[in-house]
Amino acid sequence: MGVKVTIRSSVSAQNRMTKASSQTPDGLTFVAFFDGYDDGLKLSDNQEHFMSKHKHCGSKALSNSSRPAPRKAAL
Repeated sequence: MGVKVTIRSSVSAQNRMTKASSQTPDGLTFVAFFDGYDDGLKLSDNQEHFMSKHKHCGSKALSNSSRPAPRKAAL
C-alpha cells in the first residue's frame, strides 16, 4: 500500500516539470488544465490577465476533479 498523489497544473507548468525530470515516481500523476498560455507567460503578455485566467481555469479544473469517492456500504 502506497501513497498516490495527483498534481494538477497548467500545461505550461507541466512542460517545465517534464523537462526537469524524465522519470515520474510511482504513485505520482500529473493532470494538466488549459489556461490559454500553453507556452508559458511571455514578456509581452499582460500579467494580470494571465493570473486571472490561470486562477479561473485552475479553480474550474480543480472543482471538476474533486468529487468524493463513492462510499462502500457497511455490512
